[in-house]
Amino acid sequence: SSGELTYDKLFPEEAETRLTEACTNQLFRMEGKKPLGETELEEMLFPEYRAAISAGVKNLSSWTFSSKGARVMFSPYELAPYAAGSLECRLPLELLRNLSKAAQYLPR
Repeated sequence: SSGELTYDKLFPEEAETRLTEACTNQLFRMEGKKPLGETELEEMLFPEYRAAISAGVKNLSSWTFSSKGARVMFSPYELAPYAAGSLECRLPLELLRNLSKAAQYLPR
């Protein structure tokens, strides 16, 4: 429906690179306390993980919002083998506000 909030309503085209980069740097195992390091990313994730992260970032249905920002959820197999489990990235609200062209839709 036209009233549905979409990625394109929330962010300009040029935000995708920054959001994908931030998501990659803030990738956690579900309930993980610290983000995956570069070695873990390279060893655990599929070679095309950056494209998959970019696609996830652009799909607002995989986002959940809170007062702290947003979580982008990735299913098993989306970024890594099933054994890696579900992964999520955590994007701080300040970053989202800075990049958004419609910040009124973000949590206060």
